[in-house]
Amino acid sequence: MIITKKSSSEHQEVFCNFSTQTWRTRNEKFYRCCVYSTRIFEDIELKFSGIHKEENCTNESVTAIEFNKCEISKIPQGLLKVFPNLKAISIYCSKLKIIRREDLKEYCDLKDFYFADNEIEFLPGDIFDDCENVEVVSFYGNKIKKIDENFLSEAKNLKYLDLEGNLCIDKCFDSLSNEGNSTLHDIKSEIIEKFSIFYWKNLLKDSKIENLKLKNENQKILETENGLKEELRKANRKYLKMKIDAEKMKEKIENLENKNFEIKEKLFKWEKHAKNCEEILIKIQNFSFSFYDRVLQL
Repeated sequence: MIITKKSSSEHQEVFCNFSTQTWRTRNEKFYRCCVYSTRIFEDIELKFSGIHKEENCTNESVTAIEFNKCEISKIPQGLLKVFPNLKAISIYCSKLKIIRREDLKEYCDLKDFYFADNEIEFLPGDIFDDCENVEVVSFYGNKIKKIDENFLSEAKNLKYLDLEGNLCIDKCFDSLSNEGNSTLHDIKSEIIEKFSIFYWKNLLKDSKIENLKLKNENQKILETENGLKEELRKANRKYLKMKIDAEKMKEKIENLENKNFEIKEKLFKWEKHAKNCEEILIKIQNFSFSFYDRVLQL
């Protein structure tokens, strides 16, 4: 983010890239000024710097201005003093939160307004009432929660309206390329329906009914959950008892094995002792000695 300084004469210097490009939804070439990643101070006159790289192009040649990934709290004023032939303005992904009728009054002759991917939550009904020539409006990808019922009621020449990607509405009207997913009449009808007091009363009523149903379902779920917990506790107690019994059985088996080993060890010693006794007996039986030249044998 480039943060330019305010000068002593209360204006802000802003660097601009000039180029000719096909402009947004229109299949037309616009000579544009693009300001990238700059923090724009509120209520300060902007002084643009930059080089016109195309032959014979001047500030009077600029028909579109775009603020791209900047930081803007309010639509900049005084742009027509620098670029008197503007037809379009775009503030894209620049944290813009509020648009008011007085912000657009200066730009009443412009045809295209793009405010996509910002943080706008509310659209007043009268913001375009001074812009009789408006043809293209985009609030794509904002956070719009509420739109006044009379929104764009004075826009008689509207050809494109993009409200896709918002919290309360996800529709696009496009008569320029016929790629939209809705008609302008349907969008306006949806706005009136969704944001009228009757809609919210009915929604609240339905919400209460749904909340009651949800509460009953939650109670059933809680009862089932408690039952499962009790079954789990019983199963756990059985498991612990079986585990204790298994440990006792294992201990008994180990004791028996130890006793069996002791018996085998004693038996082995007795067998060894018996064998030794047998060997001694054989030796005694075979023992002989002489007595007065007589051989005596047991």
